[in-house]
Amino acid sequence: MRKLVSLLAVAALSVGLVLSSVAFGATKKVGVKGLTFSPKTISVKKGTTVKWSWKTGGVPHNVVGKGFKSKTAATVSFSKKFTKAGTYKYVCTIHKAQGMTGTVKVK
Repeated sequence: MRKLVSLLAVAALSVGLVLSSVAFGATKKVGVKGLTFSPKTISVKKGTTVKWSWKTGGVPHNVVGKGFKSKTAATVSFSKKFTKAGTYKYVCTIHKAQGMTGTVKVK
């Protein structure tokens, strides 16, 4: 009987962990290397949060896309949850001329 109760408890915990990871989605990270987002293109599933972060020692950047905008600073952590499929292009408005752009592809 104890073994059955233990097995049921383990099964319930396993189901709970799976459901929580599906419900809350994953987080993918994008950083900055020089004047480039890294990775430049990221593919994610619906419900995924993308977190941009950088600490560039005095060089300010930002992330601006349709429906989202970070602050402009040398040290930033900014997140956006993508709930609809599509291709989302974004840019650092300060360094757009230098090609500092990126893409989030949501499936």
